[in-house]
Amino acid sequence: MNSDAFKKLNDRKGNYSDEDIDALFRQTNDLQDKELAKKEKQREKYDPFNEDEFESFDPNEN
Repeated sequence: MNSDAFKKLNDRKGNYSDEDIDALFRQTNDLQDKELAKKEKQREKYDPFNEDEFESFDPNEN
């Protein structure tokens, strides 16, 4: 492992504790999970074969 990279990372971390960083990652992961769940629900609702989803094309229509 590159110890210089870890040193730079720790210097960047500043005054934040490992617990603060872990909490931030958990919060971010929770938000991502919620967004994915929301998108999955929308995907389940969408039915491309439902005629109400789009206007049918009738070539005989003037």
